[in-house]
Order: sequence, then C-alpha cells, then structure tokens
Amino acid sequence: LGMRPALDDPAAGHHQDGVGGHRLGEQVRDRERRPPFGDRVRGSLEGGVPLGQVDDTLDDVMGVLDDLREGVEVTRKRVERERSELETVRRRKGLAQKVGDAETVSVAERFESQQAERLAVLESKLNAQESELAVVEREVAEMKEQLKAALAGVGSGMRAGTVDMAQDPLDDG
Repeated sequence: LGMRPALDDPAAGHHQDGVGGHRLGEQVRDRERRPPFGDRVRGSLEGGVPLGQVDDTLDDVMGVLDDLREGVEVTRKRVERERSELETVRRRKGLAQKVGDAETVSVAERFESQQAERLAVLESKLNAQESELAVVEREVAEMKEQLKAALAGVGSGMRAGTVDMAQDPLDDG
C-alpha cells in the first residue's frame, strides 16, 4: 500500500510546519498579530493620517493577498495529491478484494478511512482559505476606492483635481 512521506520531506511537497513551509507559516502568524488591514486603512483615512502612510498600508495588504493566494495554491496542490492517493488506495483495495486477500483488504480499508479523513480536512481548509481570500480581496477593493476618493479630494474639503489621477498610485502594475 505504500508509506506516506514524512511531513518534513520537501521532495514530497511537505514541509516541517505542515502548512506549506516555514516562511508562509511565519507570515500567517505575523498577520494574525496585526489588526485587520481594513481597520488600519479605515482608521488612517478617518484619523487624518497622511495618505502616504495609507498607501504604504495598502502595499502591505497587497503582500498579504499574495501570501493568501500562495497558501490557497499550496493547499490546492495538497488536496490534489491526497485525492490521487485516495484513488490509489481504493484501487488497491479493489484488487485485494478480487483475489480474496482478506488481510490486505482490511489494511486497505484502514488506509482508505485515514486517507478520506485527511482529504476531508484539507478540503475544508481549502474552502476556508478561499473564503478568507475572497473577503480580503473585497476589503482591498473597498480600501482602494476609499483611498482613490481621498486622493481625489472627495469628502476631504480639498478641491477635486488637486491630485494628478492620471498617475494611479494604486495601480498594481
């Protein structure tokens, strides 16, 4: 039936922290310690913080988005590997059933159960990560619109047109 690679086997795509690498795990922990970026940007726009600092915060958020996207991709690949492994276990169980090898069938059933549970957990994790990414992407879009409005002087008491909007400071390119 084959052995599963150790979690610290980089050749198998597994990493020591079980999440997708030390760097990603550290970034997630750092993100969890900071207030939500929406609160930071909103507070900056409402609290009279210089817009350059708000723009810097938005730049940080874009890095967080990249990290979230990377995490989703890592988990998606793990889900694919686990699905493939589950198919292999089921195929082997079927072969053992055909030849009437009760002991191998029993072992295969145990591995099938473990593999199915592992896959269910990873699919749940992927779903949660994709949901989090969607929320953050919506918040970023909202923050960009608020910052663009602030830069254009909308609602700030500044005259419209005092900032050159031809050069979009929020352009990702």
